[in-house]
Amino acid sequence: MTPPNELWGPVETAPGSTVERVFGSLTMAIRREVAEVWVHGAHEPSSPAGTHWIRWAVAPDDRLELRPGLPDRPIVVSPEQAFFLPPGGEARVFVRVPLFVRLVRVNRDRTETPLESFPSLVLSDTWWGTFTEGEVAYWIPTRARRAVTAEVFDPHLAICPFLLVNRSDQALPIERFAVRVSHLTLFGKGPAAWTDEVRVSYQGANVGSEVRYTGVLPKEAGDVQRLADPREPPPRGLHARTFGRLRSISGLS
Repeated sequence: MTPPNELWGPVETAPGSTVERVFGSLTMAIRREVAEVWVHGAHEPSSPAGTHWIRWAVAPDDRLELRPGLPDRPIVVSPEQAFFLPPGGEARVFVRVPLFVRLVRVNRDRTETPLESFPSLVLSDTWWGTFTEGEVAYWIPTRARRAVTAEVFDPHLAICPFLLVNRSDQALPIERFAVRVSHLTLFGKGPAAWTDEVRVSYQGANVGSEVRYTGVLPKEAGDVQRLADPREPPPRGLHARTFGRLRSISGLS
């Protein structure tokens, strides 16, 4: 697989030397010893120097690679400006998802083993749902946008296109919504990374939303290559709580 930019790909370092790479607010340090690799990840303003290293035993001829991945939980985001979706209405939004930085060992037989994974930005824990039913998620500082422009691209972020459809007979306020990224495929080329499009059909407060993972890239992505498979296979049909009012989880994010 071709990495989306020079930050990703093989880690070339001689025994006794250390390589540092910066992804968003994350500084990742990798030190190679003869039969070990030492790894440390820290977010600004911390420094890797003098801190605890995570040590892995590896063969001297094992290859190390840094690869992008999507978060391991749903993420909760807000649009730049809250808006209403009328009955029968549709809207496309684009969510910037912080990538995880994955250190992978590749041995002489090309068997791949994940070693460590760090988020490129500090992600806050939140609870998505009601007080009696829900799931642990991440709240992210980026905002969903209605259009994609050049300044939204960053090597540590992936653009997730989201098609929202209101199938109910009531206006739908778009204030917060959840993106279940574990079912998405990651694509990229150059400085840009994308996921396939998610289609969400809201069917009313008592029914919830039908979520469909299309496997289709938006036309805005252009010519990209596959970078990472989904953490979990996309379900054939998924009904899940997707939309929420700001006051419904006040104090939990």
